[in-house]
Amino acid sequence: MNKPIYSVLLFCIGLQIHYAQTSLSNVTVDKAITPTATVASLGKYGDKSGVDNKGKYNTSIDLASLKSGELNYNIGLSYSSNGLKINDWGARTGLLWSDNFTSAIYRTVRGQPDEYAGSKVTGLEGGSYTLDQYLVIKETADALENNNTAGRDGESDIFHYNIFGLTGSFVIVNGQVLQINYSEKLKIEVGSGYSSFTITLKNGNRYYFGNNNTIEYTTYDTQCNDEIAPLPKQKTAWFLTKIEDLNASNIINFTYGSISNYYTEDKSETITIKNKTYAGDAPCWNHQLKYLFAPNTCTRYKIFDTKYLTKVSSQDFTVDYLYTDREDIMTEKLLDHIEIKNQGNVIVNKIKFDYQKFGNNNGAAYNNWGYSVRYFLNKVSIGKSLDQKYTFTYNNLPQLPARFSYTQDLAGIYNGTAGSSFLPTEYVQKAQPIFTVVNSPLEGWPIPGIPSSDRSPHFPQSTYGLMASIQYPTGGIENILYEPNTVIKDSNTPVESEFYGVRTKRIELLSNTGDMITKEYKYAIAEYDSINNNITFGAISSLFSLNDEFGGHVSSVYDAGQDTNCGGGGPYGSFYIDRYMKINSNKIYDLNRFQGDFISYSDVTEITNGKRFKIKKYITMEDWFTQPLLGELNSYSPNSEYFWFANLMSDQYEGEISNSLYGVKRFSRWGYDYKDYQFINNYVINRDYIPVNHFGTAYYTDNLNAYAVGKYIFPNRWYNNYKKSETTILEDGGKLTQETTFKYYDINGYNNLKSVENKYSDATTDRKDFTYSYTGDFLQNYMIGIPVKTEEYKNNKIIARTYYGFSKVWWHHEKLFPSGISKTNMNALIPDNEWTEEIKYDQYDNKGNLLQYTTKFGVPVTLLYGYNKTQPIAKIEGLDYTVFLSLPGLGVNASGYDNLEICQKSNADVDAASEEVLLTALDNFRKNPAVSGYQITTYTYDPLVGVTSITSPSGVREKYIYDPYTNRLKEVKVMEKDSNGNYAYKISKEYQYNYKQ
Repeated sequence: MNKPIYSVLLFCIGLQIHYAQTSLSNVTVDKAITPTATVASLGKYGDKSGVDNKGKYNTSIDLASLKSGELNYNIGLSYSSNGLKINDWGARTGLLWSDNFTSAIYRTVRGQPDEYAGSKVTGLEGGSYTLDQYLVIKETADALENNNTAGRDGESDIFHYNIFGLTGSFVIVNGQVLQINYSEKLKIEVGSGYSSFTITLKNGNRYYFGNNNTIEYTTYDTQCNDEIAPLPKQKTAWFLTKIEDLNASNIINFTYGSISNYYTEDKSETITIKNKTYAGDAPCWNHQLKYLFAPNTCTRYKIFDTKYLTKVSSQDFTVDYLYTDREDIMTEKLLDHIEIKNQGNVIVNKIKFDYQKFGNNNGAAYNNWGYSVRYFLNKVSIGKSLDQKYTFTYNNLPQLPARFSYTQDLAGIYNGTAGSSFLPTEYVQKAQPIFTVVNSPLEGWPIPGIPSSDRSPHFPQSTYGLMASIQYPTGGIENILYEPNTVIKDSNTPVESEFYGVRTKRIELLSNTGDMITKEYKYAIAEYDSINNNITFGAISSLFSLNDEFGGHVSSVYDAGQDTNCGGGGPYGSFYIDRYMKINSNKIYDLNRFQGDFISYSDVTEITNGKRFKIKKYITMEDWFTQPLLGELNSYSPNSEYFWFANLMSDQYEGEISNSLYGVKRFSRWGYDYKDYQFINNYVINRDYIPVNHFGTAYYTDNLNAYAVGKYIFPNRWYNNYKKSETTILEDGGKLTQETTFKYYDINGYNNLKSVENKYSDATTDRKDFTYSYTGDFLQNYMIGIPVKTEEYKNNKIIARTYYGFSKVWWHHEKLFPSGISKTNMNALIPDNEWTEEIKYDQYDNKGNLLQYTTKFGVPVTLLYGYNKTQPIAKIEGLDYTVFLSLPGLGVNASGYDNLEICQKSNADVDAASEEVLLTALDNFRKNPAVSGYQITTYTYDPLVGVTSITSPSGVREKYIYDPYTNRLKEVKVMEKDSNGNYAYKISKEYQYNYKQ
């Protein structure tokens, strides 16, 4: 009788793990090297309060808006979730929040890191493989098993970028950057060895990533009895170091600190079983089966060297980010407060972050440090006195279990159950027939009981940790209520079943006066009756995925070799192949099949106060699994990122509810198109065992049985919105429709917008065409998205033609700036030869400040800048700039006007007293005989707050008064004569914000 072998689990504390070359009981995990949780959160930007087609509640908070020249830097927070995953560590602003303070390019390393890998695998589309293809498969598997980073690589690493809300992805193939499913063509340059990246937008603005080694490095280490040791730490994120405008006239720099440590990323379990002969066994004669029941657990650690933002600086502002230490991940940080300073290094605004901490490390062992500690953002305070307060509450925080507890569903969300294993009861039960032995011991050995836990979703536990309410600075409150996600698993019996996560059920908006607006959400399929112009609702519109009857939790592993007890006569002489079954707590495919989520709804209806409704219909598509080409894929395989149109809105209906009837008043529709340029095929290659003729090629077709090959796709595809229609339904049932058609240039025209045409119900049309330049300075500076000519048509007859000029011929420098706007006289016989200048830009300084422009009437206007050349402080109408520099009595010269008293005084303007000194200097300047005959308007500022005074050519002055703590405009005062003929300031406007303390 064969004796069962029970494995002994050795749990080693620490990070130095020894790896066996082979192991039947290794745990099935996704071995991709990924960025840290904080970096991954940079890719999650929610919308301002609303609900998307995943049922998620999203909200955003704008904290500050800063500007340096034409470069914008906005500071904000975003929240988005349809279920808190209890193993989540959160970012530096707490769980479920992400920030847009910085930007990063981050990647997932699959197979070998692309910068080190040798040749890419191609042409394994399936069918009968040749000897050469077998050798490619073999060499790729060898490279993976031996961490040969110079070997063949079957998979491209995928890179993601988030440039303050502009998101996308790309791969690098043979040194060429290929964007994946993109709508805006970017110029992406790669540094040697992937040391840095530069992304240039179509307006010429450049974003630099990873310079000076501002790079994150990560890998994983395991206690999994893993077959293959992980790679050394690899580059997984490149942080934004600089933003630069077209001419490098304005620059925003980003500075970082460094953090190195590790944290637990995942815990999982596998049981490897051999209790009888399975299909796939190939024993030799007299070979004895080695029965096995081997439980194994796996703890994966994320090991990282990463960065955290400490300062953002420009010629106009400095932003300091200050942190406090966390107690869950040692050496990691929580953002404590932000200080915004003007060019004089004076603090003009503060932002303070307060957190609720739940749990502690009392009695925690070294290997589970921080598991019980969580941070939730509960208050954001803004202003120099921090009196603008956002306050947040969350559902049932004290009842959340520690990370990596068994009380979680398969999506990782709390389900409130008790258990003793990560193995899911539902799929363990479905797998039991595989191991059934009818006639023991002749047919096999009955296995012991398999420990498992209920990992199904449970409501309301799935809401724990989610946002419950927001109180705004005005005192208004927003309450968020949830309900479970539901799906129909059997179309023949359309009964809704609870699914993972939650969706938003209701949002209540309470004003500080007690008024309430309610928004309720339903997710049923909405059908539009175009005859009666109303809506009827059908079944739930959810789309979900379950790959197979075992939920992706059952796979195979093989043992093979020479058996000296065999006398030959088997399929391969004395060589045997034994198949073992594995039950895994992790799936071998991605549950999040809907572009990173586990569910998607095609229809979302918002009902306001029970009277008005808005229905949004989305295109919902399930990502493709890795396609099997050879054998059985028994390891984790990613999805193809194929469906570019997933989550795009297709229709929207708006109307009113009366007597339970949903009457449509307006509807819109969108049409999309795409162009495929290249498909990047990726090959997942696994070797189940070392075949008998591994070192020879004579029997390569037999050797192929030891391998599995799968394919997934990244499309280099550009997509666009080519049509939109808006229809208004009249009281008599008639319809007025406006249809807008968008046309684009092909890839040689950088996919730029070519024309926009509107067609109206009365059959009239208007159209605007766009022309760009792709040569010379435009191409060199990647200004390929700025039109140089537009043409406007009415009913296909041209009515206007506009030219936008650019030049590098300026006084003292050769930077590329706009030179003017001209329009053609469409009544001329030869339109292109008859044009007028609408405005001419005559001169710039080397910072990009416009020094002189000339109006269409030929009047020159000179602009003078102060506050270290960041703000216009004087506008002189009728005076040429070069003439101004030659005027006597001002102290200016041909090199510039920096020595003017008004410039010096503006540079020193840091408070009310110094502003009064500046105002006196400006008044004296206006009275100077050299310029007193011109129309002069003067300005003063509180940098980063706003304009503080405007004095018109007539001498009338407006003063702008700001709240000293919030920086919000409080009053506008105008200088007027009183009844005695004396000048005094009178309030012309007042602003009240009613912040609740």
